Amino acid sequence: MVKRLGKSHESGIQQDYERLASHYEERWQNYLKGQRAWVLDELAKLDHEPPQNYLDIACGTGVFLKNLQSHYPQHAYTGLDLSSAMIKKAQAGQGPIKFLNQSWRQFYEDNNPYAHDVIVHMNALHHIHNKKRHFEEIASCLKEGGRLFLSDFACDRLPLKMADYYWRVFKSGYAGALSSSALGHMIQTMDLFEIVETTKIKPDRFWQIQLYHLIKI
Repeated sequence: MVKRLGKSHESGIQQDYERLASHYEERWQNYLKGQRAWVLDELAKLDHEPPQNYLDIACGTGVFLKNLQSHYPQHAYTGLDLSSAMIKKAQAGQGPIKFLNQSWRQFYEDNNPYAHDVIVHMNALHHIHNKKRHFEEIASCLKEGGRLFLSDFACDRLPLKMADYYWRVFKSGYAGALSSSALGHMIQTMDLFEIVETTKIKPDRFWQIQLYHLIKI
């Protein structure tokens, strides 16, 4: 068992992203660009049945939701993030988008189930300890036939496996990443979602990102 050092899990996440907020988009531009483009392409395939209600879990600076709202201005958008600095940047010129400085746990407990057509969940799964329960909670917040767009880095190659071990020890906000085979197996055996589309992208030599378009069953 890996022994984690230092702060509580939630405060560890907050501290990491408070520091990142001012330069998050610039630092992670290449990492984020391909993921966002892929989700927009997948959503464009639903133009015959456009979703009405969107939730972005760990929305960061809100750039993706604002981009989405510019494509589909008639729909409702909510973004939530633990980092107050991230949400402050998101709220600058936010227009009709609702940005909440909340944890997923707080949001889940305070809101009615089956409320959303689409949930976007990018680059946050490695912060979740009980991933199976997390997926169950997400499914309960989706309408029947609702869509989940999920991405996280794939812990497949040795450099990322070594980094994953290090982060588990030294980053209190880090819970652990999954390999692409482990995440795929988890999704397929939970009987919560059907896989509509999946792919992997490599923004550079180090990172490999796994992406899923899922539909609630």
